[in-house]
Amino acid sequence: MWFKRLSVSSQPMMHLTSWVAERLRAMALDGYEAVIQVTLTGDHPWAQAYVVIEARPMVAGG
Repeated sequence: MWFKRLSVSSQPMMHLTSWVAERLRAMALDGYEAVIQVTLTGDHPWAQAYVVIEARPMVAGG
């Protein structure tokens, strides 16, 4: 099987655990949650990841 015969269609995700997740929650302003967006790209021999941390308002009751 060759990699050119495969495709990836799911969204890349980043999950924080332990003290890193706690620190990110502590950095968010009251009433906001931190949301991480990740984009990946690559062309041999290079690979790149672009990460954005967004402060998204939390919806009351939701």
